[in-house]
Amino acid sequence: MRIAGWEGAERRETRFSTVLLGRDRVLKRRKPVVFGSLNFTRLQDREASCRGEAQRNRRTAPGVTLGVRRITASSDGLQVDGPGPVVDYAVEMRRLPDARQLLSLQQSGALTVHGIDRVAHWLARFHGSAPRRDRYGSTAAVRRLVEESLRETPGLDVLFGPAGVQAVREHQCGLIDRAQERLASGRVCDGHGGLRADHVYLLGRLDDPEVIAIDGVQLSTRYRCADVASDVALLAVDLTVCGAPGLSERLVARWVAETADWGAYDVVDRYMGARALGRARVRALLGETEASQVRLRLAHALAVAQRQGALVAVCGPIASGKSTLVERLATRRSLPVVSAGVAPEVCETLLMAAQPALRSGRTVLIDASFRSEAQRQLARAAAASAGVPCRFVCCTAPAAELAARLARRTGGVSDAGRLLEDFLRSYTAPTGDDVFTVDTSRVVDLAAIDAFVCGLAPTLP
Repeated sequence: MRIAGWEGAERRETRFSTVLLGRDRVLKRRKPVVFGSLNFTRLQDREASCRGEAQRNRRTAPGVTLGVRRITASSDGLQVDGPGPVVDYAVEMRRLPDARQLLSLQQSGALTVHGIDRVAHWLARFHGSAPRRDRYGSTAAVRRLVEESLRETPGLDVLFGPAGVQAVREHQCGLIDRAQERLASGRVCDGHGGLRADHVYLLGRLDDPEVIAIDGVQLSTRYRCADVASDVALLAVDLTVCGAPGLSERLVARWVAETADWGAYDVVDRYMGARALGRARVRALLGETEASQVRLRLAHALAVAQRQGALVAVCGPIASGKSTLVERLATRRSLPVVSAGVAPEVCETLLMAAQPALRSGRTVLIDASFRSEAQRQLARAAAASAGVPCRFVCCTAPAAELAARLARRTGGVSDAGRLLEDFLRSYTAPTGDDVFTVDTSRVVDLAAIDAFVCGLAPTLP
């Protein structure tokens, strides 16, 4: 029915809502429908849903929601906040540019590593300030979620048979095994729950964007209040499905580094599987069989993947260009980085942090000096305990160049000389077949380094 002032608006339909898109505003009404356990046939329930959505948007998209409006009846039709009786409610919002959705940016080729890094930074800050919701992360709660997901997702047995279903089941049950550990580490919070690629926007300048996310889940608290890894996993699934698996990996790697949540690598692939199953179930209910099967295949691929990464220690003297090289390698391969720059340079600490990512089959870059053979033996032992090979990429440069770089950092030649002398007294360069030496005072051949670690950074599903 016509709403005064919105006659020329574009109309879009979702499962639960009718959305009117004006030139600079949006009006979103709940449909009076029953969908599973959700029932919007009563006016008061539709009002509560609108107010809940407005509240969620204020957390992750401040300034976007303009208010909850009354839809009133008159002799001429419907009005917004008119004098007549209330027949419905709607959320009014600023209209956001479709072209700035992550999905649209990816489809147009405009989504960059820098953009994904900004999303990871934003998401880490959001999770850091979100209130904890421990009861949703208990072992019993996670078990119930996993069992319901497996029971209610259609099509797995048709596509993959009993063995495939069992592989997915075992993969998902790993979430139950890790639930108590994740809960104890404070990783269960009131998150977003619906971080899809069409819900996240990069606004303003793309080289310095504002990140916002709309449509936080309010209808299913269990999906919003969950392990933070579940939040990042849904966006990682969407990026993978829309053809950007490298950016998906980059998102996870940067988010983990920002939060120092290295244990997330024990569960993030499993949560990606869980969120892929959930999205497959929704698409199947909407009759979108092909889209559903794409997500089922991803969940299965994650469950059966046999990957082996490596521990790659990028080492060398201070000012030898380790961090610069690490960032170039990480960007090239979308690899996780454990850096002494964000933790004390204690080898045991860094190597312990890398273990979950290594167990997940990823190649991990360690950014630290590894100044002695004893420290390098610790790295080899850590790799062996994870069942992966160990490689050292040793950065070097002439002493005069190292001193000049340090002088630029410290602002004084004498301070730089003293720091370098102190370091070199305890430094021994690594040698052996597992060492690749790079002179960073010259042009660095990244392809040659790739060849050295060839096959050690497998492609994820």
